[in-house]
Amino acid sequence: MQIKTVFTIGDRDINEDAIVVDPQQNIFAVIDGATGLGGLPGSLASGLIKKLWKKKHSHR
Repeated sequence: MQIKTVFTIGDRDINEDAIVVDPQQNIFAVIDGATGLGGLPGSLASGLIKKLWKKKHSHR
């Protein structure tokens, strides 16, 4: 299987979204980093989800 990731640069300086690709476990996720309450950057939430997922599944 061949997997490609594609994204389009938006109008902000930072991409707040994240992706997780794990072909061995058939996991392909796009994590939307919508700006949070109080103007917190969405990259905090999407990055945290990606980091936690990788930490949990890296030992397999």
